[in-house]
Amino acid sequence: MKLNNIKTFILLLMLSFLSFGTAFAQGSLQRDPKQPSRILDSSNTFTIVLEDSQDPLEFNPLLATDSNSLIILQSLYEGLYGYDRVQNAPVLAAAQSVDVSEDGLIWSFTIRKTLRFSNGETITAQTYVDSWLWLLSHNNNPASSFFDAVAGAKAYRLHKGSSQNVGIKALDDYHLEIRLHAPAPYLPDVLVLPYFAPMHSEQRQLQPSDDPLTIPVPGPFRVSALGSNTITLEKNPWYWDYDNVDSDFIRLIQGFPAEKLSMEYANGTIDWSAAFIPLQALSDKRDLRLAAQYATAFFYFSADSGPYANPKIRKALSLLIDWNSVRDESGQLFITDRLLPDLDKRQIDRSNGVDIQKAFELLREAGYENGKGLPAINIAIHRGTQVETAAHTIAEAWSSILQITVVLDIVPLGVYAATPSNSPYDFAFITWIGDIYDPYAFLYLWESQSSHNLGRLKDPVFDALLDDAMKESSKEKRLELYAIAEQRLLDEAVVFPMYHGISSNVVATDRVTGWNANILDIHPLKHLKSTKSVQP
Repeated sequence: MKLNNIKTFILLLMLSFLSFGTAFAQGSLQRDPKQPSRILDSSNTFTIVLEDSQDPLEFNPLLATDSNSLIILQSLYEGLYGYDRVQNAPVLAAAQSVDVSEDGLIWSFTIRKTLRFSNGETITAQTYVDSWLWLLSHNNNPASSFFDAVAGAKAYRLHKGSSQNVGIKALDDYHLEIRLHAPAPYLPDVLVLPYFAPMHSEQRQLQPSDDPLTIPVPGPFRVSALGSNTITLEKNPWYWDYDNVDSDFIRLIQGFPAEKLSMEYANGTIDWSAAFIPLQALSDKRDLRLAAQYATAFFYFSADSGPYANPKIRKALSLLIDWNSVRDESGQLFITDRLLPDLDKRQIDRSNGVDIQKAFELLREAGYENGKGLPAINIAIHRGTQVETAAHTIAEAWSSILQITVVLDIVPLGVYAATPSNSPYDFAFITWIGDIYDPYAFLYLWESQSSHNLGRLKDPVFDALLDDAMKESSKEKRLELYAIAEQRLLDEAVVFPMYHGISSNVVATDRVTGWNANILDIHPLKHLKSTKSVQP
């Protein structure tokens, strides 16, 4: 009887294991036997001070537009491509391999079988399809337009086509196909962005209040703690490349008191500061890393109706401003009169450009003799901008010459730039950093059907130029069309470039590895390590 009881117990135990295994195989939670089990080392912490900002941090990639949020999101969300250690160029990540057809229209990816969200749930090719279709269906993320090269994607995001016609398909759990209507050699630069990483079904909503501590993410880190001004990230134990994540913890601090920043950096408690530290406060001058950035700061009209949407009115107002003097007032190194960053080839036109007589002729033709009857013009610049003096110069000129009311507001950037369609301003300022190293990263901001039409422009001529460029397989011809499109924006007095960007960071040269200057100012946290770390 005792023996029989033992046998019965063993049989029941075996059956329970079989049942448990079957349930596990059928469910989405599948354990990877190689999941790391070691305890994370709190001394292996990399500390970053973010720039001070009035914009709250956003942990949903579809809602984020500020640079601080993107620093964090790039570590939480990784897709088919990631960034390499040296040049920060796109390299295969979640994708194990890719095959591109000879005509460049079909991209076939094989994804890794060990992909998991941070809660252990499996990531398959269908997860990517569902995430991308969800992103396109909302059409409110700045990057959605980057998928317009995908067959049927633009029609779907504009609610003019079916998801069945979008050229993304899961062939099986581990094979994903993307079909394009025109070659897009920049596709890896798009797919490396956090917006195109797989998103867990629980986060496929547009709620900025999502708790980052509970959101399952696919990147090398996950959020482990939140303080009043501190965020702590820890290595994601389910991340496919866990062993090559160099720091166990990342500590990010925002709103660090300026008077303490230099002292804390000198004490070695800060490894990288994106916030400004005076050069004289650095014992090693090599710690200051300055680099040209793929960015342009510009004023722009954003009225979609009324007089300020009229090209003649815009041109008239622009002719009242000595733009070169305004640019000089900014005190920037790379002042420019061009939208597209190209520091090596372009020279600024130093002619004055002011023509009050022509301005009044245009106003008369538009039905506003001497500016009479023009409504108040509302201008916005964001807090911390370096062009406040320039903005006041512009406002004063329009107010005094035309005798119109000009209202200048200094507000958080998100008030007018996060959702351009809701902006209450006619004229605004922004520094735009290209998400990808391609002119389209700037020009799509004015395409009438763009997912982020910053200027709320509707210009069929400009749209046609972008459309022709998208269809062009020759890189040289595509760049020529982009240059014509840029000139169209300048001629129509839509955008007024001020200066190209320069990134400024302070990095502890003696102890930090994995930080490399680059034109997009992207520094993957996965590769960062400090030999002198502090407790999180």
